[in-house]
Amino acid sequence: MNVIYTATFFAYVIFLTWRGFRPRPGFASWHMFAAVSRCRYELRTQDGEGINIWEYVPHSYLNQNRMFVELLLLYLRTVHGVKANGRVELFEGFTTELLNVRDGHVVDC
Repeated sequence: MNVIYTATFFAYVIFLTWRGFRPRPGFASWHMFAAVSRCRYELRTQDGEGINIWEYVPHSYLNQNRMFVELLLLYLRTVHGVKANGRVELFEGFTTELLNVRDGHVVDC
């Protein structure tokens, strides 16, 4: 039985190694881990209450960008009637993008 486990383990390691160096993205390829990003939301309602975005966004959705922020603000405005104010910081790799939010829209300063 140990021979089967060992053979399966080594076959899986070889498979992962082969998949990791293929140029086409997919399961077990380096592309799965290449887009490291995070974000920080500091949003408030017009009444001054803090907005917890995780009440409106699936907890597994972590790779967020400017388009996602704009869609989230549109959702908050149209579905919940919330016009958010504040800022959103997007960290992608070694760059940081600061988005200012006024009345539920991303504004350029």
